Amino acid sequence: MSGADPLETLQVEASCSVCLEYLQDPVIIECGHNFCRRCITRWWAELVRDFPCPVCRKTSRHRALRPNRQLGNMVEAARQLRGAKRKAREESRCQAHGQALARFCRDDQAPVCLLCEISHAHRAHALVPLDDAALEYKEKLQRCLEPLERKLEAVAGCRAREEKKPSELKRKVALRRERITQEFEELHQLLEEEERLLLRRLEEEEREILQRLQANLARLGEQRRVLAALVAELEEKCLQSGPEMLKDIKDTLARCEAAAAPVEEPVSVPIELEKNFCSFPRQYFTLRKITRRLIGEVTLDPDTAHPNLVLSEDRKSVRFVEVRPRDLPDTPRRFTIYPCVLAAQGFTSGRHYWEVEVGDKTHWALGVCKDSVSRKGELTPLPETGYWRVRLWNGDKYAATTTPFTPLTVRVKPKRVGVFVDYEAGKVAFYNVTDRSHIYTFTDTFTEKIWPLFYPGIRAGRKNAAPLVIRSPTDWE
Repeated sequence: MSGADPLETLQVEASCSVCLEYLQDPVIIECGHNFCRRCITRWWAELVRDFPCPVCRKTSRHRALRPNRQLGNMVEAARQLRGAKRKAREESRCQAHGQALARFCRDDQAPVCLLCEISHAHRAHALVPLDDAALEYKEKLQRCLEPLERKLEAVAGCRAREEKKPSELKRKVALRRERITQEFEELHQLLEEEERLLLRRLEEEEREILQRLQANLARLGEQRRVLAALVAELEEKCLQSGPEMLKDIKDTLARCEAAAAPVEEPVSVPIELEKNFCSFPRQYFTLRKITRRLIGEVTLDPDTAHPNLVLSEDRKSVRFVEVRPRDLPDTPRRFTIYPCVLAAQGFTSGRHYWEVEVGDKTHWALGVCKDSVSRKGELTPLPETGYWRVRLWNGDKYAATTTPFTPLTVRVKPKRVGVFVDYEAGKVAFYNVTDRSHIYTFTDTFTEKIWPLFYPGIRAGRKNAAPLVIRSPTDWE
């Protein structure tokens, strides 16, 4: 029995002793044997008592049938194994001849039987023993397996990292949401403070006007009282007799002449408010407060200045000269081709704002640049090369130096330009301080330190000789 096929043993145990087929809806009787429910029911169909077992003949007084679900599961497993074995046996034989597959055809890359080997179809092909081919291709598959396993590991690692990103994103969103909420709370507070300030000033202005009105009304009331009394006196004089009317007539006429003499018209107190707070956008009240928080000291760095540029002693202004005042050392930070200068303060985070007086200049450029920009050779100052600028040339042509340039239309020629940088948001915005209008905004991603940049333009005779001057930001009041 030890040499018996385990699958065949399982098939025997899973068979009904009555129908000799696999058990269907198996039940167990008192003696412990199993049968199909239908088979044992038919076997006992004509019996009333003493129900014998078809295998061991042991009788039971009652028709006791208990379902054997565990055996039912085993029967189903045996049926599936039998089907799989039959399929494997069929697959291991040649479809054309029904013989065992014993050779491997290298030309057709397929296993064949001995009859296929001597057939016309494979007579000229290279054939090897099936076991040798299996060993050879197993080695090839194992060699293919190694890079696939590495790739699988890489994909699994990437997937693991990607699975962590939603939580990381959630954390970043929470931080950003907290930051936005905090900033808007600050803005709300600023707006409320600004509202209280403006309302208080309006009340003070109303009180001042009312006081002037009351004082003027008091003066006018006194004048009216005096004139009314004089009029009543004259009317009474006119009704008197001659001698009585002429009494003190000189004094009466003097007072009439004095009252009738040309005098200044009664003063009218204007009630127009001195400050019309609706004459420009509301956001400038807030911008004023915001810029006060962002303002930092911005000065020019002489070590970066082109040799044809001259800086003021306070390092707040720069102008172009055609003749270089002196020889300057060619340091790595100095621009030698592009006549510009950088600020002494750079940024790697935060928000910053500064203003530059451009006056009536005909050429200029303002903005920021990356720390790693080329400073020695010919360059094209574009966002792709690390420059974010707005420029003016020929006196009336404004553009953002994008690729290609973006022409800009300004309603009022700016005398002063404001530059606002939000490092984390990747924004560089330009404002016309003269008419409080927006000029242009760059949006990019900053990955290194950026520096404020100033290009005063070539002199062009005397038309563009004026310097660029860094000014204290405008108070929008």
